[in-house]
Amino acid sequence: MAEDLRTRIARRRREQVEQYAAQVAPLLGPGERVRGAARVTGDPLLPPPLPRRLRPQRPPTGDGRPFELGARLMLLLDGPFKPLRALWRVPHGDPLRGGWASRAGEVLRLLRSGPLRHRYAMYDEAVLVFTDHRVLLLDAGDGECFGEFPRAELVVGEPKRRPLRQATRVDLRFTDGSLLALLGARGDDVEELRALLGGRPAQAG
Repeated sequence: MAEDLRTRIARRRREQVEQYAAQVAPLLGPGERVRGAARVTGDPLLPPPLPRRLRPQRPPTGDGRPFELGARLMLLLDGPFKPLRALWRVPHGDPLRGGWASRAGEVLRLLRSGPLRHRYAMYDEAVLVFTDHRVLLLDAGDGECFGEFPRAELVVGEPKRRPLRQATRVDLRFTDGSLLALLGARGDDVEELRALLGGRPAQAG
């Protein structure tokens, strides 16, 4: 029974990665191959909506005022919660290290900006597709690629397991010393991402 379950999970994982690989195929260069993929969300302790100065300039569609007001309200309410979030960071660790100007901050900006249909700088999920040379941020819904960064900017080495942190947390560590905490959508996403960061063959491979 346990073996059958592992087999089903592995098959489902392969099918998902094949789907993501097909979606990014037009973006790949000659000889570039997909090495694996993991669906993630941002750590709940990460900063809320992007500050206005960092938001991408996109043409409005429909009446975006309620959502804009919602983003402003979240930024306003974040102030009183900052001390509480600071306490939460004691067992969990800082989810963003290096600030907005760091590589981790730039990747968080990509994540929060989201696909073109998203207008409100509050996006919080992506599929990270690892190729030989790049990491692409893919929308899990329609497969739109809304960002990328060089894989060489990631520190190679499987993240440490820390029992006091969220079980699904995986830290992206960058060569400039910055860090971005993400959560795997499911257990197999966590293990896939850990394997890809550690230089091991991905489970779906």
